[in-house]
Amino acid sequence: MAKRPRLSYIPFGLGPRSCEGAGLAMVEAGLVLAVLLKRFRFRPVPGHEVIPIERFVLWAADDIRMIVSPRIPG
Repeated sequence: MAKRPRLSYIPFGLGPRSCEGAGLAMVEAGLVLAVLLKRFRFRPVPGHEVIPIERFVLWAADDIRMIVSPRIPG
């Protein structure tokens, strides 16, 4: 697999011409995550080891596999 060039993916850009909507996008991402965590339970798949890889941010070598199930209200 070919390696990506360093800093090839920066979602909101850097420097004086960075994305004006970056702040709003980060708030929206937090809200979406909060709703998902409230409505669903996320558990790791038994036997699947997560191996961290250091890149620009921390990644998993072979994905992070989860079992997703709805939370029972109560």
